This record gives sequence, structure tokens and C-alpha cells, in this order.
Amino acid sequence: SFGSRVHDDDIRSIAGGGDYARVLERVYPGLANVEELLQEPEHGLPKLELQIQQRLAQQVGVVFSGYPFHIGLPLALAVLTELELQDLTVLIEAKSVRMPAEKFLPYLLMNPAESAAVL
Repeated sequence: SFGSRVHDDDIRSIAGGGDYARVLERVYPGLANVEELLQEPEHGLPKLELQIQQRLAQQVGVVFSGYPFHIGLPLALAVLTELELQDLTVLIEAKSVRMPAEKFLPYLLMNPAESAAVL
């Protein structure tokens, strides 16, 4: 259950101008270079967003392998559909301009390694 990692104190801290890098690192352990990415928000925030979305895609996959009778399953399906639509958009746009796979594969959210094998 991912939502249980976000506490009221985290929301208050961010709303009050606190150190949101520390909150991100606590809520999403293992994110790479959070401080560095936040130093240059124009370029860093999109990269940070991509990391968080890829983490979400991994967590959605876990829901499908567990007990099937809970509210998380239909919610995960809705999130999975959105993530797949984002990946399809990336693929369509990249292929329309004949972009090499190594340039767009890092932007895929759902199993980029498996997508490389298909291409």
C-alpha cells in the first residue's frame, strides 16, 4: 500500500515551504539524484517525474500478482491504462519522426527493457 507512506506531516512540510527533496526521498526511497535534479528544475523536474512514473508502473504490476478481490485492482487497472497510453504516445511520436530506439526507450514507463527486445 503506497499511500500509507505519505503522512500528514509530509503534506504540511511541503505546503509550508519545507525541504521537499527529503520528503520525496522518504516517500520514494531509491530515487536517483533527487537533490541534483531539483537544482535545475527546468530540466530536472521532467527527469524526476519520469522516475516517479516508472516507479508507479512497477508498483501497479505488483498489484496484479496478489489477492484479486480488493479495490486496488480496478484502481491499478486505471493507472495501468494511463501509463500504457503515455507509452503509446511516445512510441507513435518517436516512430513518426524515425527517432532511433536508444533516444526514446528511456522515456517508456512500462518495462523499457522488454520494449527494446520487441523493437
